[in-house]
Amino acid sequence: VQAVVDWFGPVDLLAMQQMERDDAVCADPYNHDAGDAYESRWLGIAMQYDIDVAERADPVTYIPTAGVLPPFSIAHGDADCVVDIGQSRLLVAALDEAGDPPQVTTLTGGTHMDARFDAEVLVPTVEWLRRVLAP
Repeated sequence: VQAVVDWFGPVDLLAMQQMERDDAVCADPYNHDAGDAYESRWLGIAMQYDIDVAERADPVTYIPTAGVLPPFSIAHGDADCVVDIGQSRLLVAALDEAGDPPQVTTLTGGTHMDARFDAEVLVPTVEWLRRVLAP
């Protein structure tokens, strides 16, 4: 892997529910702990029944022992009601601790899969990829 682009991705599945926003922005919060939640369907099992599987699926699990890491570009909306921005903050903190600070973009008012990502973040992300992948 030569570079990683992460837009609003979950990185600690078992922490998803506790990060869920419950303010006026997210009046109807998503239940990440439900057996049919996106995360559990992706894992093929309710993640609360197999914590080991959930932890093995989390990228932050591997950062401390990864050795040399590729450059990361992380973007997240601060009004994301599906994957809380706290997930990206966990990844940023893990990368910072490993000595590989990422490029970070916070889309103010951005929601999950917000069309503004394509409109405002795509071109700078492609430019970043060109720089880090240049020979």
